[in-house]
Amino acid sequence: MQALAAEGLLLREQAPHDARSFNAVLTDAGRARLEQALPIYVATVRRLVLDHLEREDVDVARLAAAWQRMAQTD
Repeated sequence: MQALAAEGLLLREQAPHDARSFNAVLTDAGRARLEQALPIYVATVRRLVLDHLEREDVDVARLAAAWQRMAQTD
């Protein structure tokens, strides 16, 4: 986390209900980096995991649609 904070990609904020904890909050630059990396991550998971499964083992169309929804969620 320290490296990401040093790059300006996230902030450490005090957790509102626990003074011992911190929340990691993405900065605008962090969100942009995440949005840039997401398609690469999804393609890698597909190549390393999903491409090795038989269609009967997973409903790829539904899973792809779910990933699309997650990628569009703010």
